[in-house]
Amino acid sequence: MKLRGCLLLIVSFVALIASCSGALLMYVGINTADSAEYAEAFIDHLESGHLDVAYDSTIPAFKQEQSLYDFVDLIDTMAEPIRAELHPWRDRTVASRNLVKYRGVLVDGYGAEIDFDLTLVKQDGTWNVASFTGPWRQTAGAGAWFKVVPRTDYLERIVNDVTMTFIDAVRIDDLGSFYTSGMSELFRLETGLEQFKSTYAHWVDNNIDVVGIENISPVFDNDLYANIWGSAPSPAQFCEKGNFNELTFEWEGCEREKIKSWMYNDELVVSGYYPSDPPIGFRYMYRYVHPEYELYRISFEDPGIQGLTYHQCLRWLLLNATDKDLSQCYDIEQENTDQNPWE
Repeated sequence: MKLRGCLLLIVSFVALIASCSGALLMYVGINTADSAEYAEAFIDHLESGHLDVAYDSTIPAFKQEQSLYDFVDLIDTMAEPIRAELHPWRDRTVASRNLVKYRGVLVDGYGAEIDFDLTLVKQDGTWNVASFTGPWRQTAGAGAWFKVVPRTDYLERIVNDVTMTFIDAVRIDDLGSFYTSGMSELFRLETGLEQFKSTYAHWVDNNIDVVGIENISPVFDNDLYANIWGSAPSPAQFCEKGNFNELTFEWEGCEREKIKSWMYNDELVVSGYYPSDPPIGFRYMYRYVHPEYELYRISFEDPGIQGLTYHQCLRWLLLNATDKDLSQCYDIEQENTDQNPWE
């Protein structure tokens, strides 16, 4: 008798929960019905490639924080065209104070699924997009913000900015200005000015200069991104939390993962060389501070092949060097030994 009563009570309780859940879903559906039309339209414009129309459906604050050019550049970097869909009612936030948030998933050009939040605000009786963000940019505010591997043209710009600022500081004997304006605040908190200056003081003392480097484009390491997204067109590597080795300038334990995987720190490592004669190797680490990447670590090698990796040296030798002697980069006598650099 008691068992039957308990079962009846449990069944009644489950039925109550089910009815409440159904009522809640109906309530959410009713209260987001009008905004859902605008949310679906925004996604449709992205998928059809009408990015200017999608941009026009955003609030003024969105446009103030992000230009149409930057918006289009971001979407094109992820995929062209983009594929996306909104989650059903259960993943919506009930409209409150003329604000509603949708969740969904998009598929980038390399097959990775990226969760997103789409926030709409009702202004003057019309719903407009306030933010379109990925899981690492949810607190960025108005605009479209996703953690994506930057394109090569963006990497060239930030790398050249660092390189030329450093070279100019050396030429006028003012490494302090580079330390103050070129390095991130976090770097300056961790590394004192005198320590930084001592690392590159020989550039000033020995009058090291690289004439014409401002007219040369950097050559990025292709192997850095081979395992990020397969054929991703960007020579960059995102690093998760690990231990930074000051001698090798590497994050020990740094893994190359797809963008949908969680990465603790927003750190971007870019390496390569300038094909001058002699060449100059570099390895820069940037940390994301919204809305840009700031320089967090710098390794700018002295001019010469000794500052290149074997792969960099061989590439420079074949494509740029006047003297094509292979022994400059590779000791043939070591080919069948344990010291073979290609093993």
